[in-house]
Amino acid sequence: MFLAGGRGIGSKTLFAAVPFALASLLLCSVGCGAKTGLEVPDSEAPVIFDGGIDGGRGRCEIDDPVDVLFVIDNSASMDEEQESLAAEMPRLVEALVDPPDLDGDGAPDWNPIANLQLGVITTDLGAGGARIGSCERPRGGDGILRNVGDPTDFACLRRFPRFLSFGASPGEVEDVVNDLACIVNVGTDGCGQEQHLEATLKALTPATSAITFTGGTPGHGDGVNAGFLRDGSFLAVVVVSDEDDCSARDPLLFDPESTRYTEHPNVRCALHEEEALHPVERFLDGIRAVRSGPRDRFALAIIGGVPLDLVADDDPLYTRMLADPRMRFMVDPEEPDEPIPSCDVPGRGVAYPPTRLVRAAAALAPASTVQSICQEDLRPAVASLVGLIGLRTCDESELTP
Repeated sequence: MFLAGGRGIGSKTLFAAVPFALASLLLCSVGCGAKTGLEVPDSEAPVIFDGGIDGGRGRCEIDDPVDVLFVIDNSASMDEEQESLAAEMPRLVEALVDPPDLDGDGAPDWNPIANLQLGVITTDLGAGGARIGSCERPRGGDGILRNVGDPTDFACLRRFPRFLSFGASPGEVEDVVNDLACIVNVGTDGCGQEQHLEATLKALTPATSAITFTGGTPGHGDGVNAGFLRDGSFLAVVVVSDEDDCSARDPLLFDPESTRYTEHPNVRCALHEEEALHPVERFLDGIRAVRSGPRDRFALAIIGGVPLDLVADDDPLYTRMLADPRMRFMVDPEEPDEPIPSCDVPGRGVAYPPTRLVRAAAALAPASTVQSICQEDLRPAVASLVGLIGLRTCDESELTP
């Protein structure tokens, strides 16, 4: 957000019946040393997974490559959230490459992922040339995969590849884990007009696409970001933010001197969604275009300002979530330049209703999950994320009894 923002993290587990088991699996990483010491399965002897704790999906021998794109809010309110996310990176990678056996049948709940790529972009696409606050760069991060680390951490002060990869070497996994923890700390000097969905599209869309972006600029999928999104891979997009999406169709929305949009920049996006923002369907169509094929090859995970109790069930009920009064954007009558928070965590700060992000997740269900940023610990959210990725890398058509 432009002036105010949140300080919260966390949410629920993947399955209500087994929250402690998966959370326990993810306990040891940063607190137990920076290196994971993982044993990657022999690529010539693939492990057959058992379809998860429901026990009824059959088994799968397909070893899908997985590409994970983190879309991280780098506005002024996100410092502690980024630190919390960085702390979970070893747990996230470990659970993907060394999956749990929550049903206790002796088989992992999904195939160990031995072909993984991870990239990071920010929500900052600038403010259409308007010089407001921290939006001085006309295109911000521009949807380009980051290759720099946390400037406050001496160990991260170096250049990284545009995306991180590992094959089947434990040493490679350890390096990826440590590098990823550096890169997800994206800083807090980015534009407070967050454009999560548009930044994702620009990162992945090829320049040959009919989809263009502000100023008629093309996407970076086959340019500076080439090689990240692979043919035949499973794509997971992970959005982490304390604000809703403000993917602007009309760049004048950000102009402080605009006579069309006269409200404070903090509240304009939600008040003028229909006339000034890209429809959520643009994002959905764009994602489907880069993942075209006989079946869906993507999933969307949101960690945003959803009240914690709305994600307490096994599977979030998006209709109920969107209907909750706390998820409706409202201007604070006592502070007309500010919206009313959807959740407020003492000592951490506030977050705001991610209505557009939840609508995108609802349209992609069941290939989606929504978690809350309104808690200090991201472990439950990571548990949900890795389960979503792990269980969906194998399509039902690839299962055998």
